[in-house]
Amino acid sequence: MNKKILLSYILLFASIITSAQENDVWYSFEDNKTQLIGFKDSNANVKIAPKFGLFTRANKFDKIIAVAEPKSNRFESYYLTKTGKKVGVGSMHIYDNGVDCESEGFIRFRDHKTGKVGLFDGDGNVVIPPIYNDVLSVHNKMLFALQGASMRRDGEHSFFAGGVETLIDTKNNTLIKNFSLDENINLYSIATEDKKHLVSPIRDYFEGEDGTRYSFINYEKEFHYWFESVLKKELESEKIEKHFFDKVSYWDDNFGWILVQKKDLKPELVNNIRIKLKRANSKDEEYQIFLEDLNKFIYESKEFEPFFDNCNDAIKAKYPVMTVVIMGKNKGKEVQDHFEFLRTDDEYKLIGLSIKSE
Repeated sequence: MNKKILLSYILLFASIITSAQENDVWYSFEDNKTQLIGFKDSNANVKIAPKFGLFTRANKFDKIIAVAEPKSNRFESYYLTKTGKKVGVGSMHIYDNGVDCESEGFIRFRDHKTGKVGLFDGDGNVVIPPIYNDVLSVHNKMLFALQGASMRRDGEHSFFAGGVETLIDTKNNTLIKNFSLDENINLYSIATEDKKHLVSPIRDYFEGEDGTRYSFINYEKEFHYWFESVLKKELESEKIEKHFFDKVSYWDDNFGWILVQKKDLKPELVNNIRIKLKRANSKDEEYQIFLEDLNKFIYESKEFEPFFDNCNDAIKAKYPVMTVVIMGKNKGKEVQDHFEFLRTDDEYKLIGLSIKSE
């Protein structure tokens, strides 16, 4: 065989192997003696021996993670890529007492000198420089950003005041200025509209920086529409059970939260669910809707894994839980019935309930 052709095959094979290794998800494991954390590939081969400690919270390693490595009497914190590249030493982005987690191949960092926030890609390259007071995690290659704000204190708590909130993309292009953070905005539903577009009752509309008109599904509007026009119409039929998730949790006063397959729900409980949800049909019956996280301490089984990120935090921006709270009475006292609906890739599904009313 021609030597040049042989060399080409070798280089191509090496490229394929490298690509496969980089795309393979690694999983964290802990050394029982040292309590340090390392990572294994999907075949249980050790890719990184246990050497990380404090602040290393990623359970899965896709492209880039935040780690802390013990060095003598201190910890060295940095970001690590699959190729072993170290970036952002001492520049951890910390919130809620935890470091950031990769989202769509990107991770936030905070410049230790200025306190401003930027963004690394999966190769450890700075794709957004640290010029913002804060940015939120990447969702659908977009993120909320705050710039020009000042830090204020209220007792023990600090917060940003003023500044301009914008929607930017991962190339640091401003899409929409004065775009305030709203958990109800579904960034995965972005659409561009022409001037003659029909207004949807479940979407919010914004003027872009370049004159483009954007729209996004509003989770609360979407859920309310689905709850009123789809679910309620099927409360009288067996179809209601198709709106249950594969597993459903319910509160039992004797045993606490119980998680079961939906097929194992007792018929009397299913019937009670119908009865209680029908109360929301009544115009004089009070009920409210709240947007919440998926509870990782209840929904731990593998069916729920797609709804959590690599650090086991709920992906609220894509899979929110809409909780319907219906007022009722028990022995003359006012109580609340709670019904939790998880937004899946298909539709909203009932995943949890707590019935307190008679």
